[in-house]
Amino acid sequence: MKISRKIFVFSLVIFFVFIALELIARVKLETIPIYEDSPQFKHSYLSFRNFVSSRSIPDTKMPGTKRVFIVGGSVAAGFPEQVLRTSLNILTDCGKFEVFNLGQGAYDSYRVYVVMKNIILKQPDLIIVFSGNNEYYDPVKINITAYYLNMFFRKSYIYSMLQDRFTKKIALKRRSLQERLSGYEKNILNIINLAKKNKIPIMICTLPFNFKDIAPDCPRSGSDRFLENFIKSKYYLENNKIDLAIKNLTELLNSDPDNALGLYYLGFAYNRLGDYKKAKLYYLRAYDTPSNFWISARPSSNELLRLICKKHNTILIDIESKFMEIAEHGLVGKELMFDYCHWYLSEYSIVTELIIEAILSNASLFSALYGLDCKDVRFDCVKERLSDFRKQNNRRMPFEGHFSGIIYCLTTESGGYNFTGVSDRIIDMLKILYFIYPEKIEEIRFSRQNIRDYILNQEHMLNKPEADFLSDYKKNWPYVLYMVGEAFRQLNMTEQALAYFNDAIELKQDFYLAYLSKALVCDFLGDKEGVCENWERARDINNSVEIECYKELFKL
Repeated sequence: MKISRKIFVFSLVIFFVFIALELIARVKLETIPIYEDSPQFKHSYLSFRNFVSSRSIPDTKMPGTKRVFIVGGSVAAGFPEQVLRTSLNILTDCGKFEVFNLGQGAYDSYRVYVVMKNIILKQPDLIIVFSGNNEYYDPVKINITAYYLNMFFRKSYIYSMLQDRFTKKIALKRRSLQERLSGYEKNILNIINLAKKNKIPIMICTLPFNFKDIAPDCPRSGSDRFLENFIKSKYYLENNKIDLAIKNLTELLNSDPDNALGLYYLGFAYNRLGDYKKAKLYYLRAYDTPSNFWISARPSSNELLRLICKKHNTILIDIESKFMEIAEHGLVGKELMFDYCHWYLSEYSIVTELIIEAILSNASLFSALYGLDCKDVRFDCVKERLSDFRKQNNRRMPFEGHFSGIIYCLTTESGGYNFTGVSDRIIDMLKILYFIYPEKIEEIRFSRQNIRDYILNQEHMLNKPEADFLSDYKKNWPYVLYMVGEAFRQLNMTEQALAYFNDAIELKQDFYLAYLSKALVCDFLGDKEGVCENWERARDINNSVEIECYKELFKL
């Protein structure tokens, strides 16, 4: 009894001490600590109810109506649901469909599974899953009860400050590629089993990715010998000395077989030679190495989906294979995709046609969706509508602000780039932007304020305090100009390239990379004096292996 009383008194003292500290904190601190629950960035979870609150999806549906749900990451979010709804409704004279797009940018397969649990309550008749581009997250499971309990406790200053101080010291262990594939497989199986348990038809989609025109997501790194081989290989490729490039890249890969950039540029070299079979082999290998950051689907993840669907008798929509089929020489690039994993709005017509074909080829699914009496199938009418949609939306992006999103990646360290070198991937994205909207990239040097203001108005783009973002933006703007200049240089647009390099140097006097790139422009133009002058300026700033390598290439 005495012990129980002591425990009670001790607990009461602790409670009042906590309340006292909380009151002191609230008096001394001006603002309440805010816990950002943003679905755009990692370690976040957005409940289904919050996400669809504006959609007002009733729990019950109208008699005779069929419900189709689209789930997944950003490629799902970009799906124009009206295109699928119209196609389903005009396929027969019995169509009466509702289509709900619950795709969410940056959602990985685990988060898709969480959304799936809630969709079951909405009486779905078909669920279409687009997942596999965002498996770079390390924490892949969230206890939802603990999540909301934690959100409640974070209303306290003391709790928030203690938790923040503690979590800053926690280092997340990065998962290996095999661990990521295993986690992905588990989540996809959970999604399929959940659908089967509730007797809901489900379609799983493989996801294409741009392996021809965008370098893998990894930095240039390695020994001095690697850097030397890499620089020489790029120089030989730009000067159409393909045999020398292949020789250097082969040597590079002999010492580092899984180097994603080495494999990618070897694919690029064979593509230039017209050996498309070898080009495709090396391109795909580049995207399936452990060093490639998993920010888009990869050959192994798509193959895993094929095996799972075959084993568990699940409908597969093989978008990856279809894109390879229609791409020139089987090499998926900027003609179909406007970045590394998102396709143009027009290409959703192809995806929709694949979905309709899958329904028609599956008698039980067709019967469940349309009924046994539907005989007048108007697939030609569907294809005609989809063809018109494709023509009207050619090279249009399904997301607004993609252009500013590229600049955001350039001006922050969110993509893993710390601006100590060149990002081949970002330069490739800018070259594709020029392919789509040439006027957009040409005006970047005059648009600093407008781009900054646009990003600030798009709260989902900011994963850091506004003051920190503005500081980074100012510091990194010379690198934006440099990367755009590099894109122009690689497009052989020398006048524009030099203008951007000069602007970058004006803001950052010791920018040796910009001087090197100016030397490369002069080399292309045959201006030996300009080559020597700019190379010497770069050397005076940073006399490195890279500088010496270019001295040999320039024959100085």
